[in-house]
Amino acid sequence: DTYDYVALPNDTWSSKSIEYKQQYQIGIKYPTLKPLEVEGLEIKSEQEYQTNTDRVINKTLKLFGEGNVDIE
Repeated sequence: DTYDYVALPNDTWSSKSIEYKQQYQIGIKYPTLKPLEVEGLEIKSEQEYQTNTDRVINKTLKLFGEGNVDIE
């Protein structure tokens, strides 16, 4: 399975939680949060999380073609 998620530092999570609660409490049914502006927070692609084995398999498939490789 593939999941999309955001890992946040505790202080950022707390401030976003408060922001959401404040909007909800004044009657906003679907609160909209301000964009995250956290230094050092970056979006990583799926490729950056691949294991060495996954990288080798993907490179092999690209070099020889999927029909020519049996993975065991």
